[in-house]
Amino acid sequence: MAIDFQSLKDEIKDRADIVEVISQYVQLKKAGSTYKGLCPFHAEKTPSFTVNPQKQVFHCFGCGTGGDILAFLMKQERVNFFEAMQLLAERVGVKIPNRDTSYGGVPPAKRELQRNILNAAKDFFVVCLTQSKTAREYLNQRGISPDTIRIFSLGYAPEGKDTLYRHLKQQGCSDQDVREAAVVNVKDDHFFDTFRGRIMFPINNAHGETVAFGGRAIGDLQPKYLNSAETAQFKKSRTLFGLNLAKDSIRTKEHAILVEGYIDAITCFQYGWTNVVAPLGTAFTEDHAKVLKRYTQSVLVVLDGDRAGIAAARRAMATIYKNGMAARAVLLPEGGDPDSFLREKGAQAFTGVLAGGKELVEFFLSTGGKGTENLRALYEIFTVIEDTVLKSKLLSELSDKAFISETILREGMKNVKPGGHSPQGAANSRPYVKTGRPDSRPSHYGNDGDGPQKVPTPVRRKLSDEEVLLSIYLCFPDEASSIKDKLDVGELKDAMVKKIFTSIFEKKAMPTFDSISALSAAEELPLLSGLMVEPFIDREKVEENVEWYIHAIKKRNVDSALKELDIKRNIAENNGDYDLVNSLLMEQRELLAKKQSLEKNRPLQNY
Repeated sequence: MAIDFQSLKDEIKDRADIVEVISQYVQLKKAGSTYKGLCPFHAEKTPSFTVNPQKQVFHCFGCGTGGDILAFLMKQERVNFFEAMQLLAERVGVKIPNRDTSYGGVPPAKRELQRNILNAAKDFFVVCLTQSKTAREYLNQRGISPDTIRIFSLGYAPEGKDTLYRHLKQQGCSDQDVREAAVVNVKDDHFFDTFRGRIMFPINNAHGETVAFGGRAIGDLQPKYLNSAETAQFKKSRTLFGLNLAKDSIRTKEHAILVEGYIDAITCFQYGWTNVVAPLGTAFTEDHAKVLKRYTQSVLVVLDGDRAGIAAARRAMATIYKNGMAARAVLLPEGGDPDSFLREKGAQAFTGVLAGGKELVEFFLSTGGKGTENLRALYEIFTVIEDTVLKSKLLSELSDKAFISETILREGMKNVKPGGHSPQGAANSRPYVKTGRPDSRPSHYGNDGDGPQKVPTPVRRKLSDEEVLLSIYLCFPDEASSIKDKLDVGELKDAMVKKIFTSIFEKKAMPTFDSISALSAAEELPLLSGLMVEPFIDREKVEENVEWYIHAIKKRNVDSALKELDIKRNIAENNGDYDLVNSLLMEQRELLAKKQSLEKNRPLQNY
């Protein structure tokens, strides 16, 4: 059976950091939410090469090259798609199976089928919650509001042995499919529901697609929390609960809040901390850190103040710093958690606690073991931090707070080896080695020859109104969701823009580069990356710009239709066809009235 390249590519790219990879070839500097540098594919003096870590795309506004991390490696290393995946997989620790085996055993069509089953199960649980007084009372006692229940699509799995299984069978699902979706189990040829008598929490990927479930027992049922079994689409070590709802807030607030579990995350969200995420019953992993790094450079860790909470916070901070981010930690009063703290003491008290978060050095020196143990733990973190400026800053801070000479600290660090495994992308990283052949890459990524091409100083092409509207949606899909209701796709003239909007609105594609590029022609990819890599408008004025560009498109179409009518009327008059002339005049009057209405309701321009 052939390899499922889509699943393989998704896993490799989920583990990779496009900024980290491209930084091995290009000196990048942070510029707002993106990174900029001199393009490696043509000679230039003014940086026009842009990398967007949130969208995981790059684009050069000088030579027009763009795409995802694999497209960059294909062009830079002059290798084909599979060779680029091998290079990237080696870096992030993914084993590529032989070509004659199936990756994960889940081809794309099967994966889509499983997602449909998971959505059907989610809808079933939501309905069951409305029918269960016990479940609703439990959520009410936990202080979870109806709005929050709706936002997180919380549900209830009834106590019946196979209630969900029978429901899915009535929907036409096969036994094998429901089992592979991890919503039922089988024993002695009898199928039974995985979740029974539990409050249900849909677990979504970053794009909002449900990939698994978590269930919280009501009463004394054990275990208290139960997650779906891992599948090709769901890996606990790489999934953060609530990320799909938190990612935009994380970008805006420029930090993420990390809590322990579902209820903590949901309560924080309800009280206004919408940049909150939680791991799924596992320790915070390096893959979790890499996912968060796409959205922020800073994490606030909020955990219990007991011994287990202290240990978990220290591990999380170490992982965060090892992966090139900064962290602060807050320990709540022993025995408390964000959920109980907020419900008992309120948002103002919680704000005060968060303000007292301690950075790495102070936190390690004030918690945990003896002084020498704390120093050794800090040393191990310092040794795998590649950023020399950050490392020097931390050493100076440690010297000040521990009253130890910085020279002595530096000497002592030379004798300390990192504990455990070095982080991906830090101690284990190495520059790529050119392995491909000049002619081994697809032609649509350009024919470079040896060395950078000489290209004139870049001048950004002025985008059409339709392209800007698409860029708004791709850069701010949540803020620009009103486009779906306000835009008549039939009014679009640009074939690519029309195809992409149609695919998204009909749910054949998500507003991500991966999803849309799969439906796009090769020559469309550079334009697509150019529309996604950097917003052309301010996030604060999305709605105003949506109104402006939809209005501009409508007005353009009316003006174009009026010009066509003039031509048709002149021809009809020359031919003496006055019935047609009268018909065209009536149509013209309707268009003029429409134009007058558009001009009367013209929004202010914000672009």
